[in-house]
Amino acid sequence: MSDQSGEQELLHRCLDGDSSAWEEFLVRYRPLLERAVRFTFLRCVYRVPHAVVENVVQELLARLWEHNCRRLRTYQGRCPFAAWLKSLAVRITLNTIRDEKI
Repeated sequence: MSDQSGEQELLHRCLDGDSSAWEEFLVRYRPLLERAVRFTFLRCVYRVPHAVVENVVQELLARLWEHNCRRLRTYQGRCPFAAWLKSLAVRITLNTIRDEKI
C-alpha cells in the first residue's frame, strides 16, 4: 500500500468516527502540526513559549475533530494532505497572533 493510499484510508476512517484512527492520525500528524505552528510563530514573533505552541496545536486538533470532523471533510485532495494540514496550521497560528496581539 502506498503512503498516499494509506493516508486516504486513515482519513476515511477518521471521517467515519473511528477513534483508533484518530489516535493514529495524532501519532502521524501531530509532530508536523507542532513544527508548522512553531515555525510560523518564530517567523512572526521570534520567540514563543512552548505552552503557546501547544495551545494552538490543541485548538487546531479540536477544530479538525469537532462536529463530526467537519473541518477534515473540507479537504478536497487538490494537494497532498500534509501540505493542506500545514496550510491550516499556518492560518490558525497567524489568526492567533493577530487576535491575541502576540
